[in-house]
Amino acid sequence: MEKHDTLVSICTPCYNHELYLDDFFKGIISQDYRPLQLVIIDDGSSDDSVKVINDNIPALRNSDIDVIFLVHEQNIGITRTCNDLIVNSTGKYIKFLASDDMLVPDCISEMMKYVDQNPDTMALIANTCSVENDYHYGDPYIDEGLMDIDKLKKIDNIHEKLYESCFLNSPGEFYNRAIFDKYGMFDENLYFEDWDFLIRISKGDKIELLDKVLVLYRKSRTSISHYSDDRYSDESRTKLEKMYLGTRDLFRKHKGDISEEKWRECFVHRYRIYLDDADSHRHYKLVKMIFNDMKEDGLNCFTIRQKAAYLIKLKCPGLFKLIKKVI
Repeated sequence: MEKHDTLVSICTPCYNHELYLDDFFKGIISQDYRPLQLVIIDDGSSDDSVKVINDNIPALRNSDIDVIFLVHEQNIGITRTCNDLIVNSTGKYIKFLASDDMLVPDCISEMMKYVDQNPDTMALIANTCSVENDYHYGDPYIDEGLMDIDKLKKIDNIHEKLYESCFLNSPGEFYNRAIFDKYGMFDENLYFEDWDFLIRISKGDKIELLDKVLVLYRKSRTSISHYSDDRYSDESRTKLEKMYLGTRDLFRKHKGDISEEKWRECFVHRYRIYLDDADSHRHYKLVKMIFNDMKEDGLNCFTIRQKAAYLIKLKCPGLFKLIKKVI
């Protein structure tokens, strides 16, 4: 394995991923690039994640990988943990990777080849493909990227497009650490870290796209965006509510960054998506919250009759069916 001059830090937040860590570490050790640093922080896991991490550290160090392992006694959330990872890393480049995802063997070398050929690159996102929850490293997978890179490269204004959705796959993110000096760290007031940061950096820097599948994204039941299989459980409704509040706060934060018309259009679209999600989860409290927030933001695009229909459907589904039948 050829040694290079530039240190790359793989920064990994971990929370209750004991089942996936062995596969995660296999992907790290398989990398054909050195020097490599792994900074991993367990964010207050209640399972045996800390033990599994400690068990794997000798193999990492024997593979000439520098390891920094820190443990939060209590869960402090993804954004604060990611900021801790940045502070404790020392590489010129930072590759974020969730502890249930995996790198293909040439991931870091391919990304470094790209930035060596394009030295002004501050942000690079490689393609990723999804694997099932029970996937094990080394098993065959369908090498089909989640992003249509050719289509994305034709978008005139990535910054404005990002308000419609976070369509850039965060598992593929790779940053020059200088970008955090330029734009600041992740916003710890938000529930998720990537969407807001991509909006901020896309305003002033080009986000480069690499059309190679370099990361295996696990469709894990423990991911931040995965709701419980029981949609009506407290766990599932709580996660949905946190996702909604994070999205609402992000849009409120960035009001004024794009035209008022575009902001309203994108925000209303998000509100409607969460209303449908709250409806499918029978989350009456969240529906009321969304209607109140829309009023506060001056986005009253529903009639009183439509609002009443949503609330009656959730609170009194039998009455709603009867009304529909009569009408």
